Amino acid sequence: MTEPITFKPKAKRKPRNAETDVFKKLDMKGGDKEQCWEWQGRFHIGNGGEQRAIITIAGVRRYVHRLVWELYNGRALAHKEVVRHKCDNTKCCNPFHLIVGTQKDNVQDMLERERTGHKHADVKKIMQLLEIGCSSEYVSAYMKKERDVEIDASTVRRIKRRRYYRFIEWEWGDKYALDKGYLVASDFRDGKLLPYAEARKGDEDGEP
Repeated sequence: MTEPITFKPKAKRKPRNAETDVFKKLDMKGGDKEQCWEWQGRFHIGNGGEQRAIITIAGVRRYVHRLVWELYNGRALAHKEVVRHKCDNTKCCNPFHLIVGTQKDNVQDMLERERTGHKHADVKKIMQLLEIGCSSEYVSAYMKKERDVEIDASTVRRIKRRRYYRFIEWEWGDKYALDKGYLVASDFRDGKLLPYAEARKGDEDGEP
């Protein structure tokens, strides 16, 4: 006897995200312009180890901070335009913390503030070497020889003094910089080191 033919209903497709759905996973802090609005969805890990908020719209992956800027400002970004974070928090998508510029502007920000374009894993290795007493010159040579990473001794010193990569938690580095006077109590809020805002005291060129 022939078995009756049955048809299984097709599974319903998950509805695609609309551009405005981006706000559903954004912690907007009640609309507070001062606080960072951090993304609660998926992230892409950048070359430097930084987390970049992403969302898929109509099958295309978009960076959330760029999309939010476009929606808030009512225009599409040009391909070469870069959206920079004034707050130095790559998870933040608060349009009041975002500013448009060029890649040249972005690199200048990176140099003037606290990032040098190195991967977080390499920076953490540098921190480990500094903790055990290695000099900045030794760390620079070690990173080149063992990890093929170009970083000069002066940059290593700035990491040690918590001038660069302040967003990476480093208890030893915080204590060292406080003890030496490169950090002061006002550099911290709720126990966390704030982004670099002004020059710290101390000669940036000499080994402490």
